Amino acid sequence: NENSQIIYIDQEFHKKDGVEEEIKEFYPKAQFITIDYITEGQASTCLLAEKYIDNNEELLIAACDNGMEIDKKQFHNAKENCDGLIFTFRNNQSVESKPEAYGWAKVVSGNVVVDMSVKTPISSNPQNDHALVGAFWFKKGSDFIKASKKMIQENDRINNEFYVDQAMKHCVDLGLKIK
Repeated sequence: NENSQIIYIDQEFHKKDGVEEEIKEFYPKAQFITIDYITEGQASTCLLAEKYIDNNEELLIAACDNGMEIDKKQFHNAKENCDGLIFTFRNNQSVESKPEAYGWAKVVSGNVVVDMSVKTPISSNPQNDHALVGAFWFKKGSDFIKASKKMIQENDRINNEFYVDQAMKHCVDLGLKIK
């Protein structure tokens, strides 16, 4: 919606290549945090915007290398009665050839997440499991901050990085209801 705050974290070469100008054509109010170094992972990168997201407002984090079509009514309904959502897909043969390329959510009835695994399949039949898309919704931005800081304090890295996927596991560990 037009009141949403959109923050992009990019690197200097994106600015030089004109990516920011392209984005501003579609989102004129977009803000950019431009860095000239590699962070310790996705969650660390997102934490660069901490001053904007450590609050009680909704937060949507999405990767820049994919896109999704969302039914807005279904998304609104899914947000009810939970603290966070993980966007996943199932029944896609692409996961069969390299399941260690994905994050995974283990769910129980009602699609409630009870565990997460990043870069390690959760079963011998990954095509039936919930593979992560790379998009995450939090009812409160402060929950992402709290879970990410917990993950970093515990030095809970995957492939020597701090993943947003793994921050969602810390949300579950904190007792938040994630679907």
